[in-house]
Amino acid sequence: MKTIIVTPHKGIGNIFFGMTRKEVEEIIGSKDYKGETKANDVSVRYEQYHITYKEDKVFEICINNIGGSKVIFNGIDLFNTIAEEIFDALKLLSDYDYDCEDEYLSNTYYFKDFNMLLWREDAFHPKLLNKEPFQKFIAINEENLEYMKRYWYFDQICLKDPRDSFEPMVKIKNHYDMDFKEEIQYAVEEITEEKRREIMAKYNL
Repeated sequence: MKTIIVTPHKGIGNIFFGMTRKEVEEIIGSKDYKGETKANDVSVRYEQYHITYKEDKVFEICINNIGGSKVIFNGIDLFNTIAEEIFDALKLLSDYDYDCEDEYLSNTYYFKDFNMLLWREDAFHPKLLNKEPFQKFIAINEENLEYMKRYWYFDQICLKDPRDSFEPMVKIKNHYDMDFKEEIQYAVEEITEEKRREIMAKYNL
């Protein structure tokens, strides 16, 4: 398994701030990509990377959790360690921001001292089993829990050039209230306390 090191203010793996697009594509190839131009920026989606160029120089580097690479920062495997464990470790080292009133149910975390963003498409934490909308969602089909557990991990890691920073986040109330609003209309049974305990034991929660 390939190991890629995240180095704040410098780059990810062998992609560094200040490189030209030509230099980047000589390293990672350019067979499959999609580019989008905004003002003076060009945002390019490669297979594993999403890179923004400003005046043809790397300005923002994002790496996605595909391809089986091990992405390491400060000794932590960022794609294979549970999100709250990463958050608990990194918040001791940096000022931080997140996008949900409940810090453990956030999709996006920003560690200011590293100018690093960690993102997941949705949020999962075992505390959701105590929330009625989530209980109803699981009651529809127990496999829904296994599906949601994929969101216990991050999907993308981003670094921005130290000359800039990410925007402050607006905190929403709860992701799960919106995510399960439609699905719970189809719930046909309530999850009992006994069933909740059974599910938690089955999935080691």
